[in-house]
Amino acid sequence: MSSTSKLEGCSRRYLHQLTKLKALMDVVEKPIKDSGNREVLQTLGEMVIVTVVAYLEEFLNCVVGVGAALREQEFREFLAMQGSELEKPIARTGVPRIQWRLRHRRFSPASNCSGLMPPR
Repeated sequence: MSSTSKLEGCSRRYLHQLTKLKALMDVVEKPIKDSGNREVLQTLGEMVIVTVVAYLEEFLNCVVGVGAALREQEFREFLAMQGSELEKPIARTGVPRIQWRLRHRRFSPASNCSGLMPPR
């Protein structure tokens, strides 16, 4: 599978999830508004925000995972130079499964995403 189709797969999944969320909102938003219950409407809004963030996190992990796999050597070099004491030796082993876990951990939303990859 080409990198373009893998990236398209990430995008299609994200679009599918957002489409399903919109369909849900189309069904439940009006009756909740009509009920006049502002607390329930606020809770619905909060649920949508959390859901969109979760979908976006999954999308970004997918994109970064595809990118790191395509630029595996550069990713290894980055971890070998900038990684934690745990990541540095693992980056040198070249074990794909372990490196996948490192990619996921390093590029999670809780991490600092600025300057993660060295300039080309």
